Amino acid sequence: MLGPLYFVVLGAVLILLGFVAPPLLAARKGYSWYLWIFACGLIGLIVLAFLPYANKPDVSPEVNQTRQQVGNTVGAVLSVIGVLVTIADLIITFATLK
Repeated sequence: MLGPLYFVVLGAVLILLGFVAPPLLAARKGYSWYLWIFACGLIGLIVLAFLPYANKPDVSPEVNQTRQQVGNTVGAVLSVIGVLVTIADLIITFATLK
């Protein structure tokens, strides 16, 4: 049988993958890290992994600027979706409690 430590470790890993890794990777790739904090957890991390770097020195500044705008928009949209899904889940959960 699984002990409580298993769930603590699993929860910590999921928090790292969902809330810590996307902002760190976004900052490394040249995007605004704060737009990627709530970016749908693992889905946001996967999407971010496929986005190109927006801070490459061998690419023109216009291309980097365009990449940064697209990446920041994607991060913001995913974050809004993540927050809305969380709010909806909380509303449904509290509405069904009796």
